[in-house]
Amino acid sequence: MAHTRFALFTLLIFAVSCSNPSSGRKSISDEAFVMYYADEIILREESKLISLDSSAIDLKLDSLRKAYDLTEGDVEAELQNRKQSIEEWKSFYSKVVKRLEAIGEEFKSDKKHSG
Repeated sequence: MAHTRFALFTLLIFAVSCSNPSSGRKSISDEAFVMYYADEIILREESKLISLDSSAIDLKLDSLRKAYDLTEGDVEAELQNRKQSIEEWKSFYSKVVKRLEAIGEEFKSDKKHSG
């Protein structure tokens, strides 16, 4: 009887761990990751324009990840996961481009109203 319980318990643990291939990895919503990635692109481009050194860029990226409650590992894992399927990557990147365009439109609108 004890062996049967142990076997069932072990089987249950195995089944749960196998059913979630991304266990141990933070789940990031599509919307949140699109917003994060667009912000990262903007940050990197702004850093180039004002000639920030790599340590300053790293500090800004750390702050950005912290704002989204992400680690560098979370971001890398999520990018690798999305790049496994070309269709998923295209869909994701299309959403990022739309987010960047929306931010650009907001910026233009703010300049019109303030200028």
